[in-house]
Amino acid sequence: MSPYYASLNNNPNVAPEKSTVQLSPKAGFVWLPADQTTVRGAYTHSLSGFAGGQNTRLEPTEVAGFNQAYRSLVPEAVVGDSSGSKFDTFDLSLEQRFDTGTYLSLSGQLLYSKLDELQGAFVFLSDSTQNYSTYPLGFKQSQSYREETLRFTADQLLGRQWSAGAIYTLSDARLDLNYVDIHAADLSVNTPALQPNQNLNSVLNTVTLHANWNHPSGLFSMLDADWYHQNNSGFSPAEPGDDFWQFNAYAGYRMLQRRVEFTVGLLNLFDQNYSLEPLNLYNEMARSRTFLARLKISF
Repeated sequence: MSPYYASLNNNPNVAPEKSTVQLSPKAGFVWLPADQTTVRGAYTHSLSGFAGGQNTRLEPTEVAGFNQAYRSLVPEAVVGDSSGSKFDTFDLSLEQRFDTGTYLSLSGQLLYSKLDELQGAFVFLSDSTQNYSTYPLGFKQSQSYREETLRFTADQLLGRQWSAGAIYTLSDARLDLNYVDIHAADLSVNTPALQPNQNLNSVLNTVTLHANWNHPSGLFSMLDADWYHQNNSGFSPAEPGDDFWQFNAYAGYRMLQRRVEFTVGLLNLFDQNYSLEPLNLYNEMARSRTFLARLKISF
């Protein structure tokens, strides 16, 4: 006689309500050690919002200029609902401006998220002759996420109307998922779909090159090229990552003291699709050649 476990998204053995309370300190600073040098730093301890609760914000959107608009740190495309997770962010940036019209910056970021939750399952016992009644059970899962990011930017003014720049970003994301009360031997025989220990890792390299033209009349244009290279490990089935370029072109007009801006663009000029593991945080891009038209009005 052997047990069989069928996992569920929600725990059938626990009430649907949960309360989480914590003290969430946040601190940031902006330091100007020289006329053209800026050092910024921030630390935050936060609590994630509700899955699907787009209108509910528990935390400020930025601290010392660093983004804090996280509903959760672990991508929901990887783990699903992570409501109530506790996370910490560490940010540090050095920015330098030169009289030659050169702007350089070097920044680092550490994101850390932790969540212990009870995942639901149904269990039934069976043998070769008969089945027994199904009953609910919960599996305790420990979820630990960590992403380290290093970013370097360089921008150069080229006369009064032109500028160019480059951004390099290195992101290393790790996710450890452990069913702390389940033995690997039991899973290998009875529940091959559940793995007691998963150590997932994604490393994403990104380079962005851009050139901009801004005319005093309000006309402007921009061309950018983005390169992505990702390596993954620990996934079952294996996910090899991807290596590709995407190119985007924009043109537009600003008027009424830049309060009104109209932009047209062509995204993904060469119709390059991609397959990136969402464990790294990145901006979603067009998967095929896409026309863009945008009107922005500022009051």
